[in-house]
This record gives sequence, structure tokens and C-alpha cells, in this order.
Amino acid sequence: DDESSKPCDDEEAATKSNPP
Repeated sequence: DDESSKPCDDEEAATKSNPP
């Protein structure tokens, strides 16, 4: 998981299949 690396943006969340 790159949650630590990436901010909690909705676009990033959609990429990791994890809602904000």
C-alpha cells in the first residue's frame, strides 16, 4: 500500500480502491 506515500485524494483513493 502507498497510503503513507500518497495523500488522501479521492482520485488516489479510487486508484487504490479505498474511499477517502
